[in-house]
Amino acid sequence: MFNLRFINVDIENETTWVQADATLGEMYYRIVEKSNKLAWFSIRKYGLSVDNIVDAEFIDVNGKLLNRKSMGEDLFWAITCGGGVRFPIGTPTSVLLSRTPQRLNPFKIKSDYVQNPISKQDFEYILERMKELENQMLAFNPYGGRMSNISEFAKPFPHRAGNIAKIQYEVNWNELGDEAENRFLNFTRLMDSGVYEGAEETAKREEVLRHLDQIIKDWVKQLTRQKGYTEKMVEEANGIVRTFGSYRLGVHGPNADIDTLCIGPSYVNREHDFFTILHNILLGMEEVSDLQPIDDAHVPVMKFKFQGISIDLLYASVSLLIVPEDLDISHNSVLYNTDDKTVRSLNGCRVADQILKLVPNVENFCTTLRCLKFWAKRRGVYSNVTGFLGGVNWALLVAQVCQLYPNAIPSMLVSRFFRVYTHWRWPNPVMLCPIEEDDLGFSVWDPRKCTRDRTHLMPIITPAYPCMNSSYNVSASTLHVMVEQFHFGNKVCEEIELNRANWSALFEPCLFFESYKNYLQVDIIAADADDLLSWRGWVESRLRFLTLKIERDTEATLQCHPFPKEYADTSKPFSHCAFFMGLQRQPGVKIQDNQQFDIRGTVDEFKQEVNSYSHWRPGMDIFVSHVRRRELPAYIFPQGHRRQRQLRHTPQPSSTTLNRDTQDSSSPSSERRSKRRHDDAPTEDTGPSQLKKQASVSPQRTETDGPIMQGLTPESPVQLKVVMESEDGANTESMRPPSISMEHNAIRSSRLIALLGWNGDDSE
Repeated sequence: MFNLRFINVDIENETTWVQADATLGEMYYRIVEKSNKLAWFSIRKYGLSVDNIVDAEFIDVNGKLLNRKSMGEDLFWAITCGGGVRFPIGTPTSVLLSRTPQRLNPFKIKSDYVQNPISKQDFEYILERMKELENQMLAFNPYGGRMSNISEFAKPFPHRAGNIAKIQYEVNWNELGDEAENRFLNFTRLMDSGVYEGAEETAKREEVLRHLDQIIKDWVKQLTRQKGYTEKMVEEANGIVRTFGSYRLGVHGPNADIDTLCIGPSYVNREHDFFTILHNILLGMEEVSDLQPIDDAHVPVMKFKFQGISIDLLYASVSLLIVPEDLDISHNSVLYNTDDKTVRSLNGCRVADQILKLVPNVENFCTTLRCLKFWAKRRGVYSNVTGFLGGVNWALLVAQVCQLYPNAIPSMLVSRFFRVYTHWRWPNPVMLCPIEEDDLGFSVWDPRKCTRDRTHLMPIITPAYPCMNSSYNVSASTLHVMVEQFHFGNKVCEEIELNRANWSALFEPCLFFESYKNYLQVDIIAADADDLLSWRGWVESRLRFLTLKIERDTEATLQCHPFPKEYADTSKPFSHCAFFMGLQRQPGVKIQDNQQFDIRGTVDEFKQEVNSYSHWRPGMDIFVSHVRRRELPAYIFPQGHRRQRQLRHTPQPSSTTLNRDTQDSSSPSSERRSKRRHDDAPTEDTGPSQLKKQASVSPQRTETDGPIMQGLTPESPVQLKVVMESEDGANTESMRPPSISMEHNAIRSSRLIALLGWNGDDSE
């Protein structure tokens, strides 16, 4: 059929005769040569493309040439492939052309282009996922071969070079209504968003866990022999590995870490056996990299990568000489004669198991949780260590909504999630079940008895004994940010329900570096990459305390938004990374005339605590600086440069009138408009922190302009004292630091600070 490629366009009758081997691209090309007002739809939003086939020629076994009239409708229907799927093979076909309307309603079709072959395991994984939604179809359009030899200039065919196939996602349903549409589209969007990992990575995780389990068993047997136990005891000695977190719940995504718990017998301790002997075993293995023991954490953990898979390994020693392979850790008796760190380690697995028991529909829970974890990461509120919420917190919040709406499908659960937590009256606790008391004597969360529990701003209580607040890290500032994001999500979901927006609007990334005019930049440096790994982890774990200290010393007048992502300047000759905090004055709070923000003592106190790191090594250092938006470093932007409007200005005089900058307001994003509306609206009482204000602990510094300093050191003089602007807009005087050029191991900054040089005004 190679030569059967004739195409004849009849403009008068608005039809085209096409022979069997002609390509769609050739047909489109011939049509547009004759007319720019006629077209033929190969893919239609409603109906099938073959609905536009009006005639066909067919030679039967007797050699007779038949057309549609002479062959009859049954045979015509059959040779046009029964109404769809593909076009007639070996048959010249007449297709009806359609007039292009003067006004078009365009819509976007997204396709994935495959450049590497998909393995059999990956196909099997995709098929398993597709079974969860029976009406879904993936259409693979193969490229390559003869098609790859045709120049893109010869035929109108985009995306040919370098691609071996195109994947189109399709789902069909007969039910009416928006709920049906949301339900059937939801899973397809999740697959397309990279929320699900591939089969190869899944198989690799399982292999890594098997290998790790064998390492633990060998380690326990080795210790049993070293401690002088009998050979029979050595033979029966055992340790087991259990998973928890997102992996245990079945909601982990690509490149996610695996939370694991090692359970050992009573004679294997954490301090020496786990953090020294097992650490050294892992250190000597080629498969292990980035090994980082954190023995002084609230929940002691060893972090490392095993064959590229990130592992967080906890340890729990139970009151058993021999640990059975099928140990049931859900029973409270497993906590007998254990310390608090062991209880916290065991509760990771116990909480995950309880959540799966308490939700009415596990499948709907998992799909909803995947969606909301993806949303939280896009919106910059997924990080327990910086004062937001981590995996278990989001799981508990979603489980609560699943209990409130037991028959809801995932799309409805997502919408109801934002509705519920937009109006939730914090600090009322989120609890999946009543708090359980027990004779073992462990303290449980109870604000009636415990003063510390009363200070928790966003209590999310774990369902396993002893019940604890899993979100104790949340501060007033981070709670404010999360409530803002809940409002944003609720607003988008309301628009989706009214068919004014689609689901992609919900997953727009947070425009963090456009949301504030002032930022704190925390630079972390070390002598090499290994030192930076541990030093960065320590500093990151203390950042939430900087937020708390600023709230305390400014009486919650200044709000901080820590961004849970690190940035690295790879052009520097040393190991470096940086974190950023957005800064703004609390909306609606009146500022007195001449009120000052002086947080020198706050930052000094924070740096003193950070520098008390027990594993500190020479070369480890930290610098805190205030930068305005136009001064943000170039390496934080995707293309490595600022947008054109962010220009560097010369320092202003020390006395100036500050006015609100409005140059960005001409075309604000939907997120910024929503944020502005929310800030202007009256807010509910979210239980501001009652932390007592403390005096500055730093020595007073002379506020005189000095010479330019070369080399930033902890002893470098720093000054910043700002007179706040009053609510009526009166002029204020701002005492700013002198223009200083700083250099420390090639780090340069336009402004020196260890304290905030900002009076609450948003002008750049």
